[in-house]
Amino acid sequence: MQLSHADNGIFEMGEAEEAQAVDFFQWLESLEPKLGVPLTPYADGLDLTRAELAKRMPR
Repeated sequence: MQLSHADNGIFEMGEAEEAQAVDFFQWLESLEPKLGVPLTPYADGLDLTRAELAKRMPR
């Protein structure tokens, strides 16, 4: 997560980080009902796969 998202956000996400990012986002989603706090609005694209990012932001 640090390597793929810290410096350039979602733009440096590679194959290795994609599954981790999506899994982390799903974990955040699972915490919302327990905490009563909306966390996913602040997830900054962690729910997006590399394919979805490529569609939204072609190079």
